[in-house]
Amino acid sequence: MKFMIKYLSFLALLFFPLAALALQPEGYSERWRRLTPEEKAVIQRNYQRWKKMPNEEKDYLRREWNHWQRLPRERREQLKQRFDEFRQLPPEERRQWRDKYQERRRFTPDERKELDRRFRDRRERYRD
Repeated sequence: MKFMIKYLSFLALLFFPLAALALQPEGYSERWRRLTPEEKAVIQRNYQRWKKMPNEEKDYLRREWNHWQRLPRERREQLKQRFDEFRQLPPEERRQWRDKYQERRRFTPDERKELDRRFRDRRERYRD
């Protein structure tokens, strides 16, 4: 969960402003002129961060971006929505979720499967 949150945050900060520019039909210089100073600052800051990254990290982020792009649109929207919901939680509750995620990562794959099975069973009981 924490990794996904960091990943989505970084992607949102880095690529969404650039993607918005790329989707517009007008020329680059015209699009740049129409941006607010705040939007320009975000793009410039993200570009500087990108330039300073090691190549391995850039390659990793490119692979992750490609993975994100290959996800079905509905799944991407669902993940964005869950991320937005997480960001709106009070700080203490966000910390609790991060702690739970970190604790869960310490389990073996078999232990995780068992926890997932228990969680699904419990969730289904409460639905009924």
